[in-house]
Amino acid sequence: MGRRYIRYNYRITFKTKRAFQLESEVHPLNWRQLGGCFSMAKYTIDQKLEAISMYKSGKGSTTICHQLGISQEATILRWKYLYETSGIDGLQRSNKLPSYTSSFKMEVITWLVKNGASFPVTARHFDIPNEGTVWQWKRRYDVHGFDGLADRRKRVSNMSKDNKKLRRNDDQKKLDSDDKIKQLERD
Repeated sequence: MGRRYIRYNYRITFKTKRAFQLESEVHPLNWRQLGGCFSMAKYTIDQKLEAISMYKSGKGSTTICHQLGISQEATILRWKYLYETSGIDGLQRSNKLPSYTSSFKMEVITWLVKNGASFPVTARHFDIPNEGTVWQWKRRYDVHGFDGLADRRKRVSNMSKDNKKLRRNDDQKKLDSDDKIKQLERD
């Protein structure tokens, strides 16, 4: 049996007293509550394609945001760019974060400074999905230099058998010394 989608109807009123009816078919797991209001956690590919087609048909990004319940106008423009450059594959959410080498990050920052380009232009030039990534690299480079560009994600290393034995021996020695101290205190 396929997933069931529920139709939600919300009436939204803005400070300008302008109200409109928002209708959307969304699975309940996609909604989360933030401070008394509901916001969208993730958008489906169908919603992204609908927003892109509305934008291409001439509707403004603000209107589309209000109609589809999208929080930021820049989101629609980013979807449009990803769709134009990578097709539907660009709109799919990836669970794995890309990893970049320090030398590649340095190359990106060098190109950014040399050409005087903006962060979005640099991200597009090097096929980096989010311009915020380039901004973070630049900021880290300005503060820490080349060492700041190293990947800080750590892998959990398995403890080798020798290290486990050493750790057990250290723990046993500590227990033995604690027992000796207690025995001396009793005497």
